[in-house]
Amino acid sequence: MDGFTRKREMIQTVACFFVLKFSAFNLICRLRCFKIKVIKHCGTGSTDRQRGKSRNESVENSPVSEEELGETMASIRDVAIKAGVGIGTVSRALNGSGYISDETKQKIMQAVEELNYKPNELAQNLFHNKSGFIGIVVTNLSHPFMASLVKHVENNLYTNGYKCMLCEVGDNPNRIEEFVEMLQRNVMDGIICCADIPSSVSLAEIHRPIVMVDRYVAEGIPCVHSDHKRGGELAAQALLSAGCKNVIYFTSSATERGYSMDRYRRFAEVCKQHKCKVTAIDAGSKIPNFQTGSMIWKKYISHFDGIDGLFTADVTAAVCMKMLQKKGIKIPKKLKVVGYDGLDFTRFLTPELTTVRQNVPEIAKRSVDTVIRMIDGKKIEEMEQIVDVTFRKGESI
Repeated sequence: MDGFTRKREMIQTVACFFVLKFSAFNLICRLRCFKIKVIKHCGTGSTDRQRGKSRNESVENSPVSEEELGETMASIRDVAIKAGVGIGTVSRALNGSGYISDETKQKIMQAVEELNYKPNELAQNLFHNKSGFIGIVVTNLSHPFMASLVKHVENNLYTNGYKCMLCEVGDNPNRIEEFVEMLQRNVMDGIICCADIPSSVSLAEIHRPIVMVDRYVAEGIPCVHSDHKRGGELAAQALLSAGCKNVIYFTSSATERGYSMDRYRRFAEVCKQHKCKVTAIDAGSKIPNFQTGSMIWKKYISHFDGIDGLFTADVTAAVCMKMLQKKGIKIPKKLKVVGYDGLDFTRFLTPELTTVRQNVPEIAKRSVDTVIRMIDGKKIEEMEQIVDVTFRKGESI
């Protein structure tokens, strides 16, 4: 017997053990519940025989019906008996392994439906050597872009039969290390990561399904990101077309290891090619949000003297627009603003923000499709997938 056969038999044995253990535990719990409810129904100190009731009448009138008990106690053996096949045949039909005729499969599925049989998910995952979970790592869940990404990733995972485990890194990069260790211990089947990986973690040596979003880590690890170079061009062209001659943009060292920095590099290149003065401001090591945005504004307010154009992420743009309006600076008459991300809330700003929109649903879909292909052992043809961006005209230019 070779190693693969022994491993397969061991997995099947463990799976059967969990199935039997779960079924026995469930049966005991239901019988205890039935006993308690029957006692409550009949009254303390009295029996069915004293009330002149038969056993059948007692069960019929009890809060737990025979139909409910039948549903609870349905097992894979019951399905096999009803369908007139062996347990192994039922197992292959439910797990999608091995050949089964359409007629036999139809009988099995009909029996499953009639008995309301619920397969043991843990046992199935053990059989396939999977956990059924995929991890999502983000930097800051309070940021609207990250929240939107998680939403769409989770929806795609659910559609493909997976559940998600969420990790918000925040100010503790060690959380990523713990998440990767969970992946190595088979607690998860894969990871979709939208955060910088600490130097203590070498993903290239792990050889497990990992997909990066907006970040390049190492050769052999797929990455999905927006066409940020095109996004920078669109933003520059919009401000230049509006007549801007002296523009400013906010960047963040928190994204310097990601592809998102390409938007600012390309933005500056296009502006300089058209003799437009460009000022770059590093907003710090944290990705700006509504809280840090006001601090950034107070720190760099003096840099806006003589500025007629601003390019930055949507959240920072919203904060700057509010502060500029408080100072009596009219947008877009005196200063024009172009955001980046295309977040939904920007439609409700006054004036509505002109922005470059990232296609978050498509980024999420490609990330999920890629990590599932890796889990299934399929070859990944495109290690770098670039998603198109679009320009959304508002009222801020």
